[in-house]
Amino acid sequence: MYVPDDPELFGLLLENAPTAIAVVDRQMRYLCVTRQWSLDLGLDDLNPIGRSHYEVYSHRQTTWKRIHQRCLAGKTGQWQEKYQLQPDGTSISVKWEIRPWHTAAGEVGGLILVRENITKSKKAIDYLKQTNLRLQQFLHQKQHKLKKIRQELRRAKEERARIDETLPMSQISINKAGDAVFWITQDGQLFYANDAACLSLGYKRDELLSMTVHDINPDFPPEVWPDYWDQVKEFGSFTLDSRHRTKDNKIFPVELTINSLKYNDREYTCTFARDITERKRAEAELYQATLAAEAANQAKSSFLANMSHELRTPLNAIIGYSEILQEEVEDIGLQDEDIVADLRSITTAGRHLLSIISDILDFSKIEAGRMELSPEPFELSKLVYEVESTVAPLVEKNTNTLEVTCSLNLGTIYADSTKVRQVLLNLLSNAAKFTHQGTISLTVNRQTSPFGDLSSESSSECRSNSDAYSWICVRVSDTGIGMSQEQIEQIFEPFTQADGSTTRQYGGTGLGLAISRRFCQMMGGDITVESEEQVGSTFIVDLPAGMAADETCDEKIDLNDDLHRSEELILEEEHLDSQDAASQTHIDPWELPTAESLDLELPQWSDLAEQIERQQISEMEEALQGSESVESTEWSF
Repeated sequence: MYVPDDPELFGLLLENAPTAIAVVDRQMRYLCVTRQWSLDLGLDDLNPIGRSHYEVYSHRQTTWKRIHQRCLAGKTGQWQEKYQLQPDGTSISVKWEIRPWHTAAGEVGGLILVRENITKSKKAIDYLKQTNLRLQQFLHQKQHKLKKIRQELRRAKEERARIDETLPMSQISINKAGDAVFWITQDGQLFYANDAACLSLGYKRDELLSMTVHDINPDFPPEVWPDYWDQVKEFGSFTLDSRHRTKDNKIFPVELTINSLKYNDREYTCTFARDITERKRAEAELYQATLAAEAANQAKSSFLANMSHELRTPLNAIIGYSEILQEEVEDIGLQDEDIVADLRSITTAGRHLLSIISDILDFSKIEAGRMELSPEPFELSKLVYEVESTVAPLVEKNTNTLEVTCSLNLGTIYADSTKVRQVLLNLLSNAAKFTHQGTISLTVNRQTSPFGDLSSESSSECRSNSDAYSWICVRVSDTGIGMSQEQIEQIFEPFTQADGSTTRQYGGTGLGLAISRRFCQMMGGDITVESEEQVGSTFIVDLPAGMAADETCDEKIDLNDDLHRSEELILEEEHLDSQDAASQTHIDPWELPTAESLDLELPQWSDLAEQIERQQISEMEEALQGSESVESTEWSF
């Protein structure tokens, strides 16, 4: 190793050398170091001469010792450390170059350690690698895009070739199209017309092409055409009904589909015109048929209402006569069970027919918009228990059990009590009819909103402030035959039952649920149903607890005639409490008058029969007792 003779020159070399260099002996003790070495290893305040390299640089000593031993054996090499911690806490990348130095005798006297900070070059290399990667990705994307462009160009070329090939065919198709086709310029000049256009208007093609749209369409005069042109440009396309004028000056209706298009830098409208003469004629006929159907429907409703009124009076007389005859048979002590059974069958059949007529009357009034509501405040719990008492015989007929649960906070509601009673009786009678040896549950609660959570009976706040629970929820559940989803969807349709076998087996007209639902809707509520076949059904009635005076019904009619009012009573209205009926009329319903006691002429019996029918509180029980005879008797009138 060459060492300058001038110590001062050698010192300047160590002080100003830009590279970190250290010379160590075989024991790795520093013999001399450059100023840069001291700066890099943080030895500014320490004199490293004579100190062990491992004492100054303790990083990865085991690995470095193996490397140093190899170099002391005469090997030379370079190593890199990617992350070396500096005295200031930063990490850098370092390249080490280690080679042995020899004495004058040629022996290895120690090692020369060269340390170079390659952080910047490493970052530059990493940046170049990332840049190269991005360039490769960019190139790949461009290649992929170029490939797609080539494919699109190839498809466009193929499409253009196909269009060029099919253009004559397209022209022929348009010329032979069934609808008239026109190309019209901005000033209204006809630029093109197909064969159908010439045929429909009676012109030759050269005649048409010399005309304007104003000549063939009376709805497009010159002063209006610019507005249509602007609309077509704005919307691109639209369809409207218009008229065309033929060569012999006949006008016929057409449906126009107008499209905006540009060809060879010129703007046109492509108009398709279809003759709709037959459609217009059909629409006119359909309108007349609709008017006729509406008139027929109104006449039908009026006929049903009038016939129902006409039938009720003689039916009431028949029912009254049959009941009087039953009493007279009992009074004279006639022990003929066949006669008594026949008289009861007459009464039961009459009442059954009367209930059907009442349903038809209600339905016809609903259809005609003449059904009225009479809202009033009443105690709901009292009405529920009256209904329970009325329907009990019908429930017991099929060996069923009726369970009634009323919330303690029901209180008073404002609604039509007659309609509410009819709805409850209808739902309970249906449940009793379709359930055998099962359980029927009637649950009545207040709730905060329709189909919401039921109020708690134990809540004192609910009992003290029922206004917070402004809806009444009635649930009628049974364990009967149930219904399928298809049957549920049509159960509220008028004259509809679950299926034909239901009507044959259980009877009924299919009007009860339709009328009940309409009544609930008139009072601001509704009826819904949940059911499962062979498991049972649950009908849910939601009604507002308070109904404003102007919400009674939009479909209302004033009936001041007392006779009409009495005729419009429904069957359920006749099931009044016996004590109330007796106190109001002073007639004992169980002691009906006879012909001898009243000494009335036959014409007067009709009025008496109506009075008796309205006061008859036991008719449902008697009807149930005689129902078997009705089903098994062959009637002959």
